[in-house]
Amino acid sequence: MPPLPGAPRYDVLMLIRTNSQEELEREAAEVRRLGPDLMMPARNSRRIGDTDRTGDASFLLNHVVAQEADEAMAGFDRVAGWFPAKLGVNNTTLLQPEDQSSGPYVFVNYVRVPGSARGFLLGMLIRPSFHVHVRRTLKTHHMRALPLLARPARSERLS
Repeated sequence: MPPLPGAPRYDVLMLIRTNSQEELEREAAEVRRLGPDLMMPARNSRRIGDTDRTGDASFLLNHVVAQEADEAMAGFDRVAGWFPAKLGVNNTTLLQPEDQSSGPYVFVNYVRVPGSARGFLLGMLIRPSFHVHVRRTLKTHHMRALPLLARPARSERLS
C-alpha cells in the first residue's frame, strides 16, 4: 500500500461473521484474550452485492476516518456507484462500529477486489474521475480513506 500517514499496518487481520448480538459478544470475548491492537465489533450497515468468502482473492479494507459518521455515510453514498461503474467492483460490505468510541474509524469498507490488487489500484489511480469525483467527495465530507489490501491465509475458523 502507499505510505499514507495514519494508514493501518497489520500483519494479521481477523474478520469474524456472526448471526446475532449474543454470538458477537461471545466471539469478541474470545478475541479480546488475544490482545489485539484494534478490535471493532461492527454491523453491516450497507451492502452492494455479496463480498464472498473465497480464499482466492484480494480484499480491500478501506478504513475511513471522519469527524461525523453521518456525514461520512453521505459521502460513501455519493461515491459508492463510481466503483462498479469504473472498476467493475460488484460487491462491498460496509462495516460500521457498534460503538463509535471503539476506535478511530467511522466505518470500514470491505471489498473483494476484481482481478489483482495491483491492477485494481492502478486502474483507480489512473482515472481522472477518481481524483475529480471520489477524492473531492471525500474531502467535501471531511473523510479520509486509509486502504489496506489483504489476502486470506485460510478460510476456516482458527482454534
